[in-house]
Amino acid sequence: MAGETLGAAAPAASRSAEDTGLTKLKLQQARAQQQVPAAVLFGGIAALTGALLWALVTATTGYQIGWMGIGVGALVGVAVRWAGRGIDRLFRVIGAGWALAGCVFGNLLAGLIGLAPYEGIPVLGLLFRLTPAMAFEVLRTTFSAIDILFYFLAVQAGYVMAASQSPSDTPYPKGAASC
Repeated sequence: MAGETLGAAAPAASRSAEDTGLTKLKLQQARAQQQVPAAVLFGGIAALTGALLWALVTATTGYQIGWMGIGVGALVGVAVRWAGRGIDRLFRVIGAGWALAGCVFGNLLAGLIGLAPYEGIPVLGLLFRLTPAMAFEVLRTTFSAIDILFYFLAVQAGYVMAASQSPSDTPYPKGAASC
């Protein structure tokens, strides 16, 4: 019986070694297809798009809806994952960073939408005249403690969704053209 147990264990061990070899090969192939510049570019475009949508919803409803931050984070994460084809942590950091930037810019635009009628200047006019001090003041004035929660959730969504879990988990078909 002892011989049977050892015999049964040997094929499992060799299968594990084969699986490890295949995994390393897939990992190398997936890393070779990663596109950091595309992830940064498309993440930025998604962050800007999300911020504009956030501002549009705010202008339409008259309310600043914090849940939009999660949508911004998800949009950014998916864009970074799709364009960057990343499996490394760097892509998650890119997604998280752009998600936070998109949320802050969305809050800034929402604040400018609220400020424009009081200043008698169109939103685009305010945006073109915007200084760092004015942007900080708008963000400070419109900030509430709940924003921290929504920023956190947006960053988490951007981080989690920005990279594949494994080479076999990539969101694009095998042999697809790179961006």
